[in-house]
Amino acid sequence: NCFYDCGMESLALPSGVTAIPDHAFHSCNNLKNINLDNITSIGRFAFQTTGIETLVLPEGLTSLADNAFYSCGSLKSVVIPESLTSIPAGAFSSCGNLSSVTLHEKVTSIGSGAFDYCSKLSSISIPYSVRSIESNAFDSCGAGFTVFCHEDSAAAAFAENKGYAVQIESHSYADDVCKCGAEDLIASGSCGENAAFVCFNDGRLYVTGHGAITDFAENSTPWDS
Repeated sequence: NCFYDCGMESLALPSGVTAIPDHAFHSCNNLKNINLDNITSIGRFAFQTTGIETLVLPEGLTSLADNAFYSCGSLKSVVIPESLTSIPAGAFSSCGNLSSVTLHEKVTSIGSGAFDYCSKLSSISIPYSVRSIESNAFDSCGAGFTVFCHEDSAAAAFAENKGYAVQIESHSYADDVCKCGAEDLIASGSCGENAAFVCFNDGRLYVTGHGAITDFAENSTPWDS
């Protein structure tokens, strides 16, 4: 509980820090920005109820504990790095504004309640590499919850068993996104009620989610700011 209920808004961790312990930033409601570039492990409830809005987990992160980002009510988008192959139980549970999740092609499992009660998460693209999805991983997500997946995949079977809508994909861009590290990210955030974007310094722009993108005025798109 080293920073429990602290009022800080941003934090730059020293390069020698590679692990964040259990409950480290629990209830730091004003914490919106933190540099996680060298972090390889994040403990249980480490960022519960923090104010983080956009989360690009660093390449090199190999261990994410249960409920690490539980009930982060401001969180809108998450990008999972290539180095993390398992999404643990409750990792992003009850993140009520989360509308965009990007998974790479090396994720193999999604744990119990990993994204449950994310009421604005109305769709997700699940790569073919995922072999195990707990039955309640997406319980109580957005209305009309839709799974984008490959035909004959574990995700397709999971969605059918749960009664979710299914959209069959022929190609996924998630792996390309995750080849870029957090240091290459120049802009990210919301671009519609159920859409989010990430923009990298080589000019690539990725939009995820569903529905309409905000009708921005000329030269006022958030990725140009």
